[in-house]
Amino acid sequence: IPSYNEMMVNERLYGSFNGTGTRTGRLSSSGPNLQQIPRRLAYLLDGVDRFDFSAIEPVMIAYYTEDPMLCGIVKNGLDFHGEAAISFFPELDCSASEVKKKYPKHRDAAKQCDLSLLYGAGKKMLQMTFLKHGFDFSAKECDIKLKNFKEKFRGVFEYKTALDSLLENRE
Repeated sequence: IPSYNEMMVNERLYGSFNGTGTRTGRLSSSGPNLQQIPRRLAYLLDGVDRFDFSAIEPVMIAYYTEDPMLCGIVKNGLDFHGEAAISFFPELDCSASEVKKKYPKHRDAAKQCDLSLLYGAGKKMLQMTFLKHGFDFSAKECDIKLKNFKEKFRGVFEYKTALDSLLENRE
């Protein structure tokens, strides 16, 4: 296995992001896997240590869908999972950037739900994930939470609907 230094080109480390490389439809990275580079080696990514490549999915989704809310989160370096937590738990008395510190349990639940919903998971997954984290919401409550989330990131879901329609018409 070549070292990171051996893979560098023009003093930079390049990798690929694969949109079809996983069973779940999530992005993967290869050549090298930029989503799992140890923090101590982040300097190899040309100063990218201020950016977490494990969180590349919201960035790519924002880029492709041009969703105004998601683009704003990415451009302003905000916490996507904190924003999702505020969407799922509107009773939280803090900003999205404070959720991680003040409400880690809520953010962890949101973190497990948000990307799954962007990839097409639904109300049942939302309900099971919340329950796993100790939040016992009814199906109706989860339906409301899902609708709020879809409204917040409307551009993502409109893009997905259009893409699904395009793919169905090709068959």
